[in-house]
Amino acid sequence: KSAPNKYTFTLGNHELSYLGFPCSGHDYINDNLLRLLIIQNIDVFDLYTTVELADKTFYCSHAGFTNDYLINELQPENTKWEDNMWMLKNDILSRLELLVPCSYLRGGKYPYSSFVWADMRELMYQQDELFFPNQIVGHTPVSKIYHHTEHNADLYFLDTHSTYRDGTPFGNKSYLVWNDDRFIEEM
Repeated sequence: KSAPNKYTFTLGNHELSYLGFPCSGHDYINDNLLRLLIIQNIDVFDLYTTVELADKTFYCSHAGFTNDYLINELQPENTKWEDNMWMLKNDILSRLELLVPCSYLRGGKYPYSSFVWADMRELMYQQDELFFPNQIVGHTPVSKIYHHTEHNADLYFLDTHSTYRDGTPFGNKSYLVWNDDRFIEEM
């Protein structure tokens, strides 16, 4: 809270779990305490942020924006998905249902995922160019930072700090750093 312009904490599926939509890893013993902590500190979470780097706008979110989600959930008739994204970002708690879609790839019941649930395959294998071609996301565990370029997309997958269900670490614990006008992976 002391440096709100330095850090962005993106709301993800595990935070959403304590706001009424449980997922794997949900701590039922501490459910009420965690729900209260998240609600009391909702102002420190963001749904996404954008950064300008080397004449590109990068969208940073927990899991990434897919075209199908933007079209089907954030663009009902006579509205623009950009307007709905702004409204959702500025009133997280009243619009949680828009974060729920989870695709079959993640064990859900939808044909697409929201940006708290998307699997890296949903972003990498889009048939059309992504509406947000430059993204930096986590959520899908990777052994090291993975960079994917296709259809003018520039996608970075960063979840190198994961664990298996038994607690065994997965990933090399690296970070993506912008240095000398390029991204580098640092340990």
